[in-house]
Amino acid sequence: MITPYTMENQEFSNKAHNAAKRYIYPRIFKNDGISIRDTILGTGEAETILDGQLAIDRIIQIPCKLNGTIKITVQERFRKKNHARFRDIAITEWNNASGIEGELYKLHSNLFVYGYYDDYRDTFLELIVVDVPMLLMRIATETIEYTRTYFEDKRQSAINVKFDDLRTSKCLMYQASNIGRNCN
Repeated sequence: MITPYTMENQEFSNKAHNAAKRYIYPRIFKNDGISIRDTILGTGEAETILDGQLAIDRIIQIPCKLNGTIKITVQERFRKKNHARFRDIAITEWNNASGIEGELYKLHSNLFVYGYYDDYRDTFLELIVVDVPMLLMRIATETIEYTRTYFEDKRQSAINVKFDDLRTSKCLMYQASNIGRNCN
């Protein structure tokens, strides 16, 4: 059994992504001219590879004073507000039901945008941006604290890294709280 797809979860993800486009990406990239290309699984052949095999959800294109455009790849994960108390990033490690490796082993994005989103208030309660290559290096060299969890109902394992540990190991590029509609 793979994690079931539901319209409710898809709608939540879409709302959170659209909020990130409005409130988060302009803050991170400090450039009004950015464009965002979605690379969501099932929308094309390239997207099947980007999202399905490389865990890349978005490509941020940033115009610069040089001759071209810089492209930054992003994996997004937005969780509902009731998970905010955990203050950790969860990355699937393995899916025992399918025998397929999880996000941890296929993650090729530059950044991981991870946050707790209140869709009723259109607000990110807390959001972080993780330097993926640095995080993967820290995990591989065992220089960051993490725990492993197993979700019996999904037959998946995951690793969890606390926000504070991401900060102290220099994997965080950005962190903010209460960003969104009616927030300063």
